[in-house]
Amino acid sequence: MPKILINGIDIHYQTRGKGPNVTLIHGLASNMAFWYFSVFSRLIRNFRVTIYDLRGHGYSGSTVTGYKPYEMANDLELLLDNLNIENSHLVGHSYGGLIALHYAVKCPDKVSSIILADTGMSIPYPKKRNKSNRNLLTEIFETEGLNLDRNRINDIDYLIHKTNIIQKNNRNKDRQGLVINLNRIKKLSKSTTIMRDFSAMSLNDLKRILDLHIPIKGIYGEKSHNLYVCNYLSKHMKDFKYAIIPNTRHFHPIEQTDKFLEILLGYLNQ
Repeated sequence: MPKILINGIDIHYQTRGKGPNVTLIHGLASNMAFWYFSVFSRLIRNFRVTIYDLRGHGYSGSTVTGYKPYEMANDLELLLDNLNIENSHLVGHSYGGLIALHYAVKCPDKVSSIILADTGMSIPYPKKRNKSNRNLLTEIFETEGLNLDRNRINDIDYLIHKTNIIQKNNRNKDRQGLVINLNRIKKLSKSTTIMRDFSAMSLNDLKRILDLHIPIKGIYGEKSHNLYVCNYLSKHMKDFKYAIIPNTRHFHPIEQTDKFLEILLGYLNQ
């Protein structure tokens, strides 16, 4: 598959299909294979679809810094410019959705719409949530039925041990990229600033996102740890529409691909 030199690193990508442009953006510690065997192969029947590996992921190059959402959005901007894609729907899973939103803040005229697939972000927390006592990884593990020692939630080796349990319980799904690759997180956390950068979002960033005037939709799992973000956006973002997929969690694009595609195609064809 081809690569493009962007911001001093090679970005691994693939573009296939004909029709309106759709760009699929994977999440933290994943790669474009998350989309390839499910959503990508179906969308190319009616759309020109681009998938790529984020910097530091898959077959794309790595840097020590550059993993903040707006920096990843800069990578996306240059990728689409190099591919002569002047306008595109953006579909982002998890952190990929946050990258799409930051791209839209910078380049609103180049975005047809944004579909957030279980995207989380830094928002004012509801009173019932204790921000200091939870983090993203804690909630992901708990949705898989595993309790974590709260004193060890920053211990990467401990988290890798726990994720091995999840992998054994989800062998078939894991081959499609269901489980976050904590070995990748371990490697990146030791050699890059990604663990600090990926949560770098200010209240001003949130305000700019809430003020966007482009179609933004959400698709969230009923049991997702990010559902509170969906509820927040529905209250504070004008015209934000969303759908909830029953009996699923964070990885619904590959857990319930048919239902995800049904909703996604409805949004894309509006």
